[in-house]
Amino acid sequence: MRRYILTLAASSLALALMWSGAADGQGAQRAQRAQQEGQRPLPAANDVTLVYEREVFMYRGAGRPDPFRPLTEDDELGPRFERLTLQGVIYSSPRTSVALLSDGTGRVYRVRQGDVLGNARVLDIGPRRVVMAVDVFGTIRRETLELQRSGGDRR
Repeated sequence: MRRYILTLAASSLALALMWSGAADGQGAQRAQRAQQEGQRPLPAANDVTLVYEREVFMYRGAGRPDPFRPLTEDDELGPRFERLTLQGVIYSSPRTSVALLSDGTGRVYRVRQGDVLGNARVLDIGPRRVVMAVDVFGTIRRETLELQRSGGDRR
């Protein structure tokens, strides 16, 4: 932090000298006036050296995970509930039924009661619906996906 402040002070001084005219020959006249008035003269613009230093941070992991890397990749999470649609249900009993869900990419997932898919857990499978517990940042809500009836089906 101290180096940063010194670097900032040196660059501010150099800019002040350039604006005050020290670089174009008026600096010598001002230095003579400062000596006559008993003040310490400012250094000439070409006498000032600017030093730019940057703090470098190194993370020594020593077997620990990198804190800047995401905990999970997008592929590992699975599909988000908002993208899922119910394509079909193979219903026999609530515990042995299988629901067919698809995401926006066309991939089909077969799930049973208790399975976790993305940010949702399958709670119940009915003949035309799937009840899921959706976890969004620690808040769990209950959602139902229903099988859409086709246009010609009139039951």
